[in-house]
Amino acid sequence: MKNSFQHHLIIYNSRLLLCILVLLFAFSVSKAQVSCGPVFIQNVCITNSASIGTSTELSASYFWFKDGKPKRGPIAGDGGAVSFSFPITSIEDAGNYTIEQTKNGIVTCVQNIQVVLVPLPEIQVLTGASLLCNGETTLSLSNSEAGVIYVLYCNNSFVTYESRTIGGAFSFTPVSQEGVYSVRAYKISCNSNAIIEFGNVTVYQNLPRPVINSTTTTSAIINWTATGSYILEYGPKGFFPGFDATAGIGGTIINTNSASVTLSGLVSGNSYDVYFRQSCSPGVYVSSPVRTFTTDCSAITSFPYSQGFETTPILGVPICWKSNYTDFDSDLDYFMSTGFQRSGSNYIYGQRGWLILPRMTLTGNQRLRFFTNSSTSTAIYNVKISTGTNAISSFTTNLLTDTIFQVGYREKNINLSAYTGSVYIAIQEVSGAIRFDDFTIENIPACPGPSYIKTTSVTTSTAQVNWTGTGSFIIEYGLAGFTPGTTNTPGVGGTIVTSTANTLTLTGLSTNTNYDVYLRQNCTASSNGYSTNSSKVGFSTFLNCATATVLSTCVNITASVISGTGQYDFSGTYPVNSNGKSTLGKELLYQFTPATTGVYYLDVSTSGLQFVSYLYKPAASGCSNTGWIGINSINRDNMGKHPIGVLQAGTTYLFILDNENSSDNFNQTFKICLSSVGGGACTKIFSRPIPPNSPKKEYLLDDSGGVIAELDFSASSTAPGDIIYTTYVNIGSPVLKDKDKKEYLKHTFNIIPANNAISGSMGIRLYINNLILQDLINDPDDGIADVNSVADLGVTLMSGQFCSFSFNPITPGVYILPSSSGAYNGTSSFVQFSTSTMGAFYLNGGGLPLTPGDNVLCQGSSVVFSVPDKGVGTTYQWQVDQGFGFTDLSNLGVYSGVTTKSLLLLLPPTSYYGFKYRCISVQGGNTTISPITTLKFSITWTGAFDSNWEDPKNWDCSAYPNYHTPDANTDVIIASGTLNDPVISNNLSCRSLTLKTGATLTIDPGYKLTITGKGN
Repeated sequence: MKNSFQHHLIIYNSRLLLCILVLLFAFSVSKAQVSCGPVFIQNVCITNSASIGTSTELSASYFWFKDGKPKRGPIAGDGGAVSFSFPITSIEDAGNYTIEQTKNGIVTCVQNIQVVLVPLPEIQVLTGASLLCNGETTLSLSNSEAGVIYVLYCNNSFVTYESRTIGGAFSFTPVSQEGVYSVRAYKISCNSNAIIEFGNVTVYQNLPRPVINSTTTTSAIINWTATGSYILEYGPKGFFPGFDATAGIGGTIINTNSASVTLSGLVSGNSYDVYFRQSCSPGVYVSSPVRTFTTDCSAITSFPYSQGFETTPILGVPICWKSNYTDFDSDLDYFMSTGFQRSGSNYIYGQRGWLILPRMTLTGNQRLRFFTNSSTSTAIYNVKISTGTNAISSFTTNLLTDTIFQVGYREKNINLSAYTGSVYIAIQEVSGAIRFDDFTIENIPACPGPSYIKTTSVTTSTAQVNWTGTGSFIIEYGLAGFTPGTTNTPGVGGTIVTSTANTLTLTGLSTNTNYDVYLRQNCTASSNGYSTNSSKVGFSTFLNCATATVLSTCVNITASVISGTGQYDFSGTYPVNSNGKSTLGKELLYQFTPATTGVYYLDVSTSGLQFVSYLYKPAASGCSNTGWIGINSINRDNMGKHPIGVLQAGTTYLFILDNENSSDNFNQTFKICLSSVGGGACTKIFSRPIPPNSPKKEYLLDDSGGVIAELDFSASSTAPGDIIYTTYVNIGSPVLKDKDKKEYLKHTFNIIPANNAISGSMGIRLYINNLILQDLINDPDDGIADVNSVADLGVTLMSGQFCSFSFNPITPGVYILPSSSGAYNGTSSFVQFSTSTMGAFYLNGGGLPLTPGDNVLCQGSSVVFSVPDKGVGTTYQWQVDQGFGFTDLSNLGVYSGVTTKSLLLLLPPTSYYGFKYRCISVQGGNTTISPITTLKFSITWTGAFDSNWEDPKNWDCSAYPNYHTPDANTDVIIASGTLNDPVISNNLSCRSLTLKTGATLTIDPGYKLTITGKGN
């Protein structure tokens, strides 16, 4: 037994020794294979990203490590390149990285990469003359770094660059463009070229115009906004300035480099011209445009002071008033005009900027009254006061911020009793364009009267009057045009009510009637009599819904629009989709109850060549001026068909024909019709304006009123402006198929924004005719791309394929998974989906949504896998399983869009047969894993040319320029009834072979067909 034990021990030890030797040998072999080449050094600047990659081998796997810690992998090699990208945000991201190649679990190759953090370029100082002298100037850097590229930009556009091999100062080539210059510095040694930007030097084509800071009766402060030394020359308005270093006739010069110069010894109430002049080269001078200003007049000390602009010169302002301190300064001026005055012949018109009243000395007992009228839909202005100078910066106290509308002149009354001594008052226009008239500064009367009078909350029989002031007030109202009284007795046609509050509701008014209202204060209790009447405030009671004219479906009605002010004043609170149109004229009210639910449109056949808006709302919301929706922003002479939207059967809607101008008198013919489904020739191009205040849904119609599409902007933050669209119905043609056997509906859509890009996702509903859909349903089944109902249709967004049914070859389209589909009416259906991209939309069967099962492609085809859009903030990551489990994809090789909802495989090779794909979506902490789809390749025998298996013209997936025949990764289908049966005369392969009933395949003697996978 002992010998036997020793014998076994020897055998065991011998085997152990042999195993150790084998392991040592394997280890030495492995170590010998580790070195793949020299260490690579990659220089990266902070804020950049690094990409570490390698070429791959089939049957090998790759892992990435940093300082020995795993970062990514395994990634299966496919013979192509693969890389790992990561951001460099701190010094910790630099270091030693390795890529390990393994085969059968053994490391066969290690690539070492050292990522080195390189400092960013230093910020330098950009200098140079700010004036283009003889058309150019030179900009320089006082210092630079070797290894840095300095790129000069003007207004963010490339101009020139300098690549530095040494440091030190340098100059760019001379520039000749006016604008703001900056420099972007790129460090050559950095991966991806890290950028530092600096500079911001303004270069002028001409010297900037002088800026008037402030004026007094004998002086003015002038500001210089350019750089360097310059000559300031001033003199009486109209003098001729010099051309060099000497003054012109009547001019006085000051040589300075100061940003501010005070001119003294001026004459009160006189106008002066001032110029800047600068030498840009010896003997060459450039002058600025002229700036005109007027010194202050003596302060106004006696009141009342009135200004109605009746003696003001055209395009000017009154003496001692200031319009931005200058005359004719582009659109920043205020100036006298005529034609829309409140009284007399003239008024002051302005659009942005400042209008400064003359200096005045107040005693604590004054007020300011004036009248305003917006010449745009709305306008905003401030009234400010300065107790110091008339410099803009001195107007720090705001007396009034007012928003006005295009509704005629309204009186403003500002109490100035809080101020004594010298003051300036200024009007600062914020937006819009405003007419001002009849300014008065007066002592506050013993009976001052009300101010800020307006009417609100108007109904069919009531109106609320609001004002400011304290005491007892008489409110007198009557039909428009009546003459009010002056005491506690009403005038002819007037009715009096009194109130000590600041609001009163007038009752018992007539429907659809224009009224005027006046207010005066009763101060008899203090023996001060009555104030003068306020200026007239007009209003109109609303229409009576019960008397609205009934409309029938698609029956013309002629509306007779008379002149006069309307009952609905939408100014400043425009209804949605009205595109900001004022609606001051007469309105006509209608009611409409559809018998069928659907999309309806307004058809205007005669317009009267006038400005008209159409609006509607459900009658259940009442007759107030709220809740109205504009129809397609209709305005002047907009005849034709305009979409309204979906109206529900049995629901009554109110419609208003609203004239925009109160002076018009005309007829307009229109009707309201139900839309069928539209379509037409490809040459018909339509345009549809989408207002900025669009409601959630808009509709596209063809020229017959047929509905083409619904656009839903509820998830989009920006309406696209105008929509350009076309629809094409190819009636009578065969059912369309592409080389992947997808069936296409013979109705295509092209919808694109003409102005703004879509911001966010937009819903689209496409309407189709059931007869065209039935053509697709009736097409013989081929088992690959069959359509049995509208629910089988998907949407493909094509690139440049609209109106073209030649799919050979076709630009790869993006498949969009529909969110719903169904019937529109008895003769048509719809398909609905969401997209952030607009373009040419095709409806197809056998699409490629990511659904459980297989996606079968032709060789040389591309495919898009998509998941539904889950909204803003969602992250997407596509994964592939090549037989070793799912791993994340990168945008490499055939893959793109790996972190979006749509993954594109661009011409994947047939070696990808059997790869499985899925998408991981994360939204608000919720993770969704999509169904898995398996990629397969198939080709079908057609025998269209002859019997030769190896002739690509005999296969359905092969056409110029993409010729294909079966390979070892392709499923082959031999169809029956073909013109020629296939014959094999070579040793060939395919993955599987399916012979349809009655099909024949001949293999010549001495040859074979190898089936590499499962066959049938």
